[in-house]
Amino acid sequence: MTASAWAQAIDADLDEAGVPTLATIVGHIRSAASTESYLLRSRITRALKESYAPFHCDEAQLRTAIHQACDVLVRIGDLTAFQSDGGPGYVATPERLVAIDETEAAILGTAAGSDASTAGLVRRLPMEAARATVTAPLISLTEEIGPPDWRLHILDLGGQDDRVGGPGALFTRLGGLAAGGERLDRVEPDALRVLSKRGPYFGRVQAGGSDGRWTAMAGEGVFCAQRRRLYGWQTCVVSISQRGATAVDVADQDRWRWAVAGQTLLAGDPIFTWGEGQLQCLTPPPFQLQRLFDVAGDNIGPWKWTVGKAAVDVAVQMLGARPSGF
Repeated sequence: MTASAWAQAIDADLDEAGVPTLATIVGHIRSAASTESYLLRSRITRALKESYAPFHCDEAQLRTAIHQACDVLVRIGDLTAFQSDGGPGYVATPERLVAIDETEAAILGTAAGSDASTAGLVRRLPMEAARATVTAPLISLTEEIGPPDWRLHILDLGGQDDRVGGPGALFTRLGGLAAGGERLDRVEPDALRVLSKRGPYFGRVQAGGSDGRWTAMAGEGVFCAQRRRLYGWQTCVVSISQRGATAVDVADQDRWRWAVAGQTLLAGDPIFTWGEGQLQCLTPPPFQLQRLFDVAGDNIGPWKWTVGKAAVDVAVQMLGARPSGF
């Protein structure tokens, strides 16, 4: 059987290199999850390698694509990840309808005997068709995304629940911890980069010298930062005063991204722009915002989505600040 015939037989779309597309892999994993009580990632990888053998895919490239597909399914809410002695695994979430707006709904999760298709990255249908296809409960986009995670991070740091402070409240909390944190008296100039600049281009911490918002330690204040470690860069928050610099490490990348959003908003700058149906994040988007935009829109580039006003409204509620161009 030819590769094209096999692709047709297993309902697979191939890219220009002859490798199954991300949407194809996502659909096949989702289909398996609908019939299995759980799936180990090693088992998924092994099964898809066998299934895609006629395509003669590069093994490393295929493994990366499979892991990416698993991450997509977790991010949009079709699967829940867990750790086991056998490595990472996944469990399907209960099937539900999520109202994107008044005219469209997304089908998330799976259910035995469901008539919903398992194909595609995110299964969005016109509202009437979605309700005719799936008998699962209809919930709002706000209910699906849940309370903003910056509130949970504040609680984890020993703070009080703050419903109105926005991500800035988290940044302020971390700034207080940084003020009493580790002293940085002997930090080499190239070993610390701080987000002390402003502007639409975020930049890269690995770049030599200043790049975008990143620069060497200079001036007093509290900043999100990264400092060089033996095997890479450690995210942190630094407090710089006349007495010197102190820092608190922020190992949780999502917490650090929320802190960057908080620092940016407190400075009076937007963390994303939205216009003509396109949204561009200006700081690294936290997991929850990525999930919101992935469920309600389509990713078209780094930190960029086509997304409607309803999803932007949910993001605004989470942040307490309107984006530029709104």
